[in-house]
Amino acid sequence: VAAFIANLAHESNQGKYMGMFSFTFSIALVIGPGLGAWVYDHFGPVILWYGIGVTGLIVFSGFQIIHKKLT
Repeated sequence: VAAFIANLAHESNQGKYMGMFSFTFSIALVIGPGLGAWVYDHFGPVILWYGIGVTGLIVFSGFQIIHKKLT
């Protein structure tokens, strides 16, 4: 994934692209567990796993759209 992100940018902007990629990945690692625990505590495991499934489908659809635009 990192190589894909780096190849999207021009040579002069690769550092900015990789910095933003690292930043968003780190934010997900910080927010994800706390948000998941909060949803589990307030709504239960069924809602948590359905939410994860829906989020996965949305992300998959986004990657499919990106793939079609780049090929």
